[in-house]
This record gives sequence, structure tokens and C-alpha cells, in this order.
Amino acid sequence: MLRDQFFNYVPKKIKIRSPFLTKFRNTMYVLSLKEFYMDNYIYGYLWFPLKRWGGKVASLNTTKGVALAIVGGALGVYMLSTGNYESFEYKEYLPDLFGLFALLFSLRAFTIRKHTIGAWVLLTLNHFWIALAVSFNEHFNYTEVIFYLSGIVEASIPGFLLLYFLSKKEKFNLDDYYGHAIEHKYYAFGFLLSAIALMGFPITTTFLGEDLLFAHIHEDQIFLMSILALNYVVSGIAIMRIYARVFMGPNHKWYRPEARRSA
Repeated sequence: MLRDQFFNYVPKKIKIRSPFLTKFRNTMYVLSLKEFYMDNYIYGYLWFPLKRWGGKVASLNTTKGVALAIVGGALGVYMLSTGNYESFEYKEYLPDLFGLFALLFSLRAFTIRKHTIGAWVLLTLNHFWIALAVSFNEHFNYTEVIFYLSGIVEASIPGFLLLYFLSKKEKFNLDDYYGHAIEHKYYAFGFLLSAIALMGFPITTTFLGEDLLFAHIHEDQIFLMSILALNYVVSGIAIMRIYARVFMGPNHKWYRPEARRSA
């Protein structure tokens, strides 16, 4: 085979193409290598707008978030238990209002750069606003809400405790990658389980509760569906951002070898 290729080689005939087709082919090839500048579009039309929206509520810290959730949650539970909101003129907008509060908490957690535990708390409270939004949307058995929130609590408390105990041993925030999984692999594994459970990983009660709650959103409620869908996307990214910043990346301690970017 090699001998035949050497002695009987027939060069490929070059087809004469028009200058336009040649330029178009080369252009598409270069754009394919650069993935059609998708990074620029994603950053310009998704990440940067989300960060700008979250930056506009920078005054919403953990303390204010907890206070707002307690007051709003107590008021919402009282209205649901007594049924006083039935005579409210704008009661059909209450689910949208609570859904916007949930999205607000997710956006703020997405833009936090210093207080890791605070971002985790806001992401947890976000789900309580979702539960209120769906509860005001339709009358149904509230054991479904309890089932959903039980999964949130079961996922949130271990994650909170792991971050708290790790903060007593190490320094970290959301402004850099710290790579603590190298020295605290059990913390990293436990927090990963809490993170995916809070995101609604299948077989968790959070995932099953989400299915139950979303069944009470009607097809014509496009605004509410859009808010909750965007909320789950942003909160999921914010949750994994916490895990990545705290446990992934290089460990910057002096006794740890670190590859330089210029190497």
C-alpha cells in the first residue's frame, strides 16, 4: 500500500473556485474556530445583565433578607390560613409579586462576592418565596408545600454548617478560587451533596416537590412561569458558583506547589 502510494501517487486536482466562495469558506472556518463568538453574546446578553440587576439590590444583605423573609412569610401564612386575601382587589398579582421576590434573592446571591454564607442563606430563602408564590396561585393540599420545603431544609442546614465550620479553619469568599477540596475533601463532598440537593437533583424531595408545585401553575401564566424558570437557572448557577469558588481551583497556601500561568 505504501509502495503504491509512493510510485503511483496522483495529486488531487485543485478545483478553481470563485473568490467569493473561497472567502466565505475561510470565514466560516475561522468563525467555527472562535465558536461564532458565543462567549461575547453570553456575557453581553446574559451574565452582565444579570450582574447589573443583582447589583441594583446590593443593599439586600443577609440580615435584611432574613428579616424580609420572616415578615413576608408570616404575613403570607396568615393570609393563607385566614383567607383574607380573597377580597383583595389585586389578588391575582400576588403570585407574581412573591415570584419576583424569589428572583430578587437569587440575583442578589449571584452577585455577592464576599459573604459566602450570606449567599447560601439567600438561596435557601428564595425557595420559601417560591412556595408562597405557588400557594397564592391555587388552592391545593399544603402538604405538598411542606414536602417541598422539607427537602430545602434538609439540604440547606448541612450546607450551612459545613460552610460555617470550614470558615473557622480557613479563609474564603466568592471573589477567588481557594481549592479547599485538597485539604478538606469530606467537607467538599458533603457540601456538593447539599448543593445538588438544594438545586433539586432527581430522587431528592426537593425535585419531587418542584414537580408537585409546578403542576399548580396554569398554561396561560407565562409571566409567572418565566420568573420561576429564570429563578431556578440563576439559583442553580449561584449554588455551583459557591462550590466552585470555595472548593475548586488552586490552593494558594505557601507549602502547596502551584503552576504559574506563564509557565
